[in-house]
Amino acid sequence: MHKLLLYFNTVRRLKLIQLWYRIPVIRKIGHSDHAQRLDLQKAGVMGKWIPSVNAHQLYSKPGSFTFLNQTHSFTRDIDWDYNELGLLWTYNLNYFEYLEQSGMEKETGYKLIDDFLHKYPKIKIAHDPYPISLRLIFWIRFFIRQNKQPAERYLIALHEQAKELKSKLEYHLLGNHLLENAYALFFTGSYLADERMIRQAGKLLHEQLKEQILPDGGHFELSPMYHQLMLYRLLDVINMARISSSGKPAALLPILEQKASIMLSWMQQMSFSDGSFPLFNDAAYGIAPRPVEIAAYAGRLDISPKTQPLNESGYRKWIGNNWEMILDAGIPGPSYQPGHAHCDALSFVLQVNDKPVLVDTGTSVYGGDSQRRKKEKGTAAHNTVQIGNLEQSEIWGDFRMARRANIRIMLDVPGKIEASHNGFYFKKEIHTRSFELKEQNIIEILDNIINSSESIHKARFHFYPGIVVNEIKDDLFDFGDGCFQFIHYNKITKFVYEYAPEFGKRVPAVGLEVSFGKKLISTIKLLLPTDKR
Repeated sequence: MHKLLLYFNTVRRLKLIQLWYRIPVIRKIGHSDHAQRLDLQKAGVMGKWIPSVNAHQLYSKPGSFTFLNQTHSFTRDIDWDYNELGLLWTYNLNYFEYLEQSGMEKETGYKLIDDFLHKYPKIKIAHDPYPISLRLIFWIRFFIRQNKQPAERYLIALHEQAKELKSKLEYHLLGNHLLENAYALFFTGSYLADERMIRQAGKLLHEQLKEQILPDGGHFELSPMYHQLMLYRLLDVINMARISSSGKPAALLPILEQKASIMLSWMQQMSFSDGSFPLFNDAAYGIAPRPVEIAAYAGRLDISPKTQPLNESGYRKWIGNNWEMILDAGIPGPSYQPGHAHCDALSFVLQVNDKPVLVDTGTSVYGGDSQRRKKEKGTAAHNTVQIGNLEQSEIWGDFRMARRANIRIMLDVPGKIEASHNGFYFKKEIHTRSFELKEQNIIEILDNIINSSESIHKARFHFYPGIVVNEIKDDLFDFGDGCFQFIHYNKITKFVYEYAPEFGKRVPAVGLEVSFGKKLISTIKLLLPTDKR
């Protein structure tokens, strides 16, 4: 019965089109490609490409690849289906992003592409739509960098893979996957001067940007990392649309540039002054280009941020004299695609003197370690309150969520925000949390639990690795740049957790766990620049 309820509460939120495309025969039939015949005279003839963002060092000779902080060297031929390090590692191998790393030689790049094409019919993972999408873009960027039209066989290979992608659009997932599909088809159609592909992909791209980019500029899956990826890819599409030999892509430029401008604004507001960003939901460093790199690329394209206040995404940012705080009052992603959502309702992160102090614990795995995955998505991994041993939302599998928290912002004025959620599997419990700026360096957090059948609730605060937390007295704890003081608590304990700033990387750090009854007041007093110890 429990499993039936789990499936029901997961499936009932899906869109009809997601259910339709999960039928194997429908997925197999897919879409007719409707691509026009490839014009080899026009294909690959471009204007001047504005330099994009270089990839990290992912490939080193001979045949050594590093993804997700894990390296594997192929002693002989490359096994493009190599799966000993997990599916995401294999996906990265098939993306070909390493073609864009600094120092990638032309001969090496073509050798890798040729090896792949020779084996393509027998490779399994390579035919998944998501790797096709990214591979099309990175191959084309590599070809553009050679400053000449590539050989006919490469143009044909691009066209055939684009047609394959068109038959496998990820309507069963939607979200960032379908947006990546749309980016790739529009990008490839523009490069190949395939006006029919441009038209069809442009329609899908317009629809998905309208659906997925919120009015305040945030990507609706509410992960800063995925937001940066979607913006980075959008900038590439704009770059391509401006230089395509076909005039068709230019018609979509106004909407593309408008979305890029508000996404740029959101990214900059969600970044700290040191250039980092909070690891809310599924997010890790080293996957997307850094905000400063994306902003510089946008600048080269003459795209500037169109400032929109943080609103619909649920995030809020407070800035003090020497501190920055970002609060999370967002819902668990779009209702029909919460795969990257965490149990982080009413959590927050804090930086003082351009250094992280309180952090989200991050994401180190997607698959291969279900217990780790569940732990990193769980309520206890975030700077929020847990009622009993319940989770805010009912997470299961690696990317599934059944019953989930519904967040409501009740007060949102300068210096104070109050919000609540009815998570914990739709029982009667309600967690209300308010943040109030008492003075320029004093932040008060008030937690109230209503209608709880549990006697003990726990608020947790995760400190950045290396920060030493000292108990001054029973209710007062010093962390170097300030102190925490608690009122109405039952017990305060220090604990050790693993901070995961990158995939495949975990670093020990300490946190405070504060158990309480119905109410807890947590006061953060920060040292001002003029304060002396």
